[in-house]
Amino acid sequence: MGVRSDYSLLINQILGYLLVYGPTVNTILELSTVIVNLLHLIILFQKPLRSSSIFILMIGICLSDILAFLTLFLFIGEDRVSWYRSLLSTLRYSGFEMTLCLPPGYKSLSLIGLTKVLILNSSRPISIWLAIQMAFLRTLSIVFPMNETVQKMGKATFTVAMATAICLFWILYYSWELVFVKIWWFPDHIIRNCWNPEKARKLTVYLLVLDPTSLAFARQRESWEFLIRLVPTTLYPLLTVSLIIELWRIRKRRKSKDTDPTFLILFMTLSFMLSEGLVGVANCLEYGCIRDLSMDVKEYSESFSQVLVNLRSFNALSHAFVCFGMSSQYRGTVAKMICVLKPKKLTTPRITVAMALGITVFWIIYYSWELVFLKLWWFPDHLDFKACFFPKAALNSKFYVLVLHGDYYEQGLNRELREYSVRLLPVFIYPLLTVSLLIELWRIRKRRNKKLEGNTTKLTLFMTLSFMLSEGLTGIGLYPVYIKLTTEQEKVLEAENDTFRRYLDSTYLLFNCLRPFNALSHFFVCILMSTQYRDTVAGLFCRCKVKEKYNHDLE
Repeated sequence: MGVRSDYSLLINQILGYLLVYGPTVNTILELSTVIVNLLHLIILFQKPLRSSSIFILMIGICLSDILAFLTLFLFIGEDRVSWYRSLLSTLRYSGFEMTLCLPPGYKSLSLIGLTKVLILNSSRPISIWLAIQMAFLRTLSIVFPMNETVQKMGKATFTVAMATAICLFWILYYSWELVFVKIWWFPDHIIRNCWNPEKARKLTVYLLVLDPTSLAFARQRESWEFLIRLVPTTLYPLLTVSLIIELWRIRKRRKSKDTDPTFLILFMTLSFMLSEGLVGVANCLEYGCIRDLSMDVKEYSESFSQVLVNLRSFNALSHAFVCFGMSSQYRGTVAKMICVLKPKKLTTPRITVAMALGITVFWIIYYSWELVFLKLWWFPDHLDFKACFFPKAALNSKFYVLVLHGDYYEQGLNRELREYSVRLLPVFIYPLLTVSLLIELWRIRKRRNKKLEGNTTKLTLFMTLSFMLSEGLTGIGLYPVYIKLTTEQEKVLEAENDTFRRYLDSTYLLFNCLRPFNALSHFFVCILMSTQYRDTVAGLFCRCKVKEKYNHDLE
């Protein structure tokens, strides 16, 4: 019994850690997926690739993955599981809940929620079936290379038509109930037993509402979701196996020693089956398609759902690297792009200024996008007299105010939840660049048999260590400060007391001291590393001496 209890305790601890740290890992994977796929999309849009049917489908898959994971990343901190909760309107007017005054069963819909749910629901099957179409065309072109019908199917126009049909089908499948959405003038549809009819009549707004029958059908569709996952998981391996068998026959017949793509094809298939098939099984368990299922299995499936979500992100992240490994045309396009962007051109002032401006604009927009929705209100025209403490005094306050709706304000607050990832991501990238720089300096020194300045390596390591400490420790400190654990997660980690968080709050000031120290050191590091910088400083303070030395060197 003791061994069995210890085993159960270990399983519960593992599942608990998956629940706590799974979302964090997935957030990093989602951000990485968006960044890598944006670069992947730029490569796919190059002239040699965008006319090929296979790469046209890859463009569709790439766009679908970018939309899906960008939406997930932007809506982090919200309920990312329940589509129903995301679909409903979260609008509140001075604390007034409008749904309580609507006819029974009718729900007010959110336009942002509609867009979010449609993207999340349709983008994934679009990506899946475009991948199946790509595997189908690849298999047919290998098995029947001279068939005219197959050649027509491989043309760009047919591929675009099929891809468009797939996109339209899944968009309609996940949004057909929106045909029954009605636009209501709220005061005209207030029921008699409204809890506050006087206040309700003052809310002169239009609402998007959906009748109960259509909403019930939409919710029923979720119970079929496991089939949408499992059917492609069955079809894709069949295409893969037939493709591998035909490639093996061709290699045997021709006795060719070309690079064998079998490993990458198997990797794509396994990644696809794990990311989609396991999610389908989890959905099946969640909606009770298997009867008489024990509660332990259901709890385990919910815990492992975080791992399954991570697999989806990993699968989408791997597409660019698989394309690079399988396609010589793709590698050639990447090589041409690198040759166009030569290192010397990247260091020109124009390119440097453009990249610096791009980085600056990106982060300004990232931290201020919600300000686009600011409104300028004349304060006396927007008073809620019942909620206002001093209505007469408020009427005398005649001035304009800048206001922001609570939804957008919450989005700004949710941005703080992912601030730790903004800190930690550069901490992983910067050391990689440093290591590559040091390796190249060591190669140059070995090739030229020349000793470089001893300070170069030390100062480079100092800059890296200073950067990692100032940003990395701050990011680690931000994670538990801004991530609010659920009751279940706190029990798993035994974090009912907030001692650890108080400790982090006290050490956070120390972490902040490292940041100005890092910025302060830049001036001295530049003086020690760059002779051009030292000469410029000397010219500023000893202009005459530098000029005399320069003239003497010319003589």
